[in-house]
Amino acid sequence: MTKQAEITAIYRRAELAAGTDEPGRLVAITVKELTRLLDLKSCRYVSGPLPCVMPELTHFSVRVPANVDRDVHSLVALPVRAHGRLQGHLIMAFPTDTTGTSLTADQRHAAAALADQLGIGLLRFHDR
Repeated sequence: MTKQAEITAIYRRAELAAGTDEPGRLVAITVKELTRLLDLKSCRYVSGPLPCVMPELTHFSVRVPANVDRDVHSLVALPVRAHGRLQGHLIMAFPTDTTGTSLTADQRHAAAALADQLGIGLLRFHDR
């Protein structure tokens, strides 16, 4: 990553952590950062509970339920929480059908931290 790209990424993360922007912009920042960080094919935010059963990324692992829906082979959900309350999920599409299991511990922690920042930012916006 170039020096300018690193500075831009830090600036975007600071905006996210501040939670002073509109929810759509906070989501867009998070989606862009996750896509770059994890080399995703796509990423989108859905509010509330998951629309179907799919693998879920945590700080520690990727949990793959036994009854995963067939249509979600390369998708992984990343919960977005604020103070223990579920706000929604980031649905991430990986380029290959690994369900995110090839992620390093640093990548998992960074992704979960971005989701946590988004959760707090969304909560701050809604509490205004």
